[in-house]
Amino acid sequence: MAHVMSAADGFQWSYNETAGFVCADFPAAPDLLSLGSGLAAEGSVANILVGLFIAPYFIAVPLFLVMLVVRTLPEQIMLRLASREKSGEALPSGVWTIHGKQYDLREYVKHHPGGAWAINLGRNRDCTGLFESYHVFADRARLERILARYEVRPSAAGEQLGSPAMQVSAGLDGLVFGDAFHGDIREMCRAHFKGKSPKMKPWTACACILSVCVEAVALYYFFRGSTWPLVVLPASAWVAMINAGHDASHFAVSKHPWVNGLVSWVTMPFTMPPTCWSVEHVVQHHVYTNDEDDVDLYHFLPVCRTSRFTRWTKAFRLQYLAIFFALPTSFGHLSVIVPIDLLTGQRDWVTGSARYEEVQNLRDFVAMSKRWIQLELFVSVSCWV
Repeated sequence: MAHVMSAADGFQWSYNETAGFVCADFPAAPDLLSLGSGLAAEGSVANILVGLFIAPYFIAVPLFLVMLVVRTLPEQIMLRLASREKSGEALPSGVWTIHGKQYDLREYVKHHPGGAWAINLGRNRDCTGLFESYHVFADRARLERILARYEVRPSAAGEQLGSPAMQVSAGLDGLVFGDAFHGDIREMCRAHFKGKSPKMKPWTACACILSVCVEAVALYYFFRGSTWPLVVLPASAWVAMINAGHDASHFAVSKHPWVNGLVSWVTMPFTMPPTCWSVEHVVQHHVYTNDEDDVDLYHFLPVCRTSRFTRWTKAFRLQYLAIFFALPTSFGHLSVIVPIDLLTGQRDWVTGSARYEEVQNLRDFVAMSKRWIQLELFVSVSCWV
């Protein structure tokens, strides 16, 4: 006579009195309709909803891999050789160009209130836009006194800049910040924030901390095989990134640079590596929003045409269907493809120019941060795998 007992772990244990031994019957393998998510295909409404939620990602993964190969493998050797040919010193290391004047700020980097990371974003390029956007509320007279101590004499600056072609290569973008309109906007900003605390509101800080905690818990249970993190993890990661992570990348969460760096690292592993985010977002997007040099307009080339600066071709005639491709793969694009683009100096097939570093002469910054970008790429790939 056999007695059958069910255990909590899903096994069925049976004891045969005649034979005198115990045997275990293994549970059936999960149904393939679970799409690899660990769901039991019981037909419940919850399982169906979760399946519909993750199905686009399984459809988009092959497309993402194709896009990764298409954008990174062809002509790799030629691109690297071209990058070396263009890496000649258009400006000597340590020159910051602000309002047409050159400054050697290498000795000042360690004293910069915003930290070395922030000030090095402007090295070897015209950083007038960055300088103005981050010093709206600063004492202008004090800033000018500090800069005057590090100004490169005009004759030396002329020798360093060389020909007009070299000036363009050096990133002298010609943006004008001394007009009346810019002055009015700056005064309006000062008036609007006058008397207001620059600190984060308590409820905002609590929401950011809570989102990071929820993300950590969801990540733990995700690796344990639970299904609810499929919804909670992306939502909590997104809330943490667009609030604390975004502001930290703009050096605004704390007056201490190491705090901003830590917050960026903690909140951004699923979205975009912090170093690449500094290149793509802090510099290329915020200084040149919706202009030709805004790299956000070219993210999904050659799949999607998102601005008038991209020449129309027949390849874009069905791009209204691309929304089903772009949304599920956007995080993978930002966290994997963008770092590879920066590390390899990719040229866009449609525009014919480098996607990021060439336009604003960020080759120097990318070279300086190469190890960080490689480490962040490894972390991002590890999180996704």
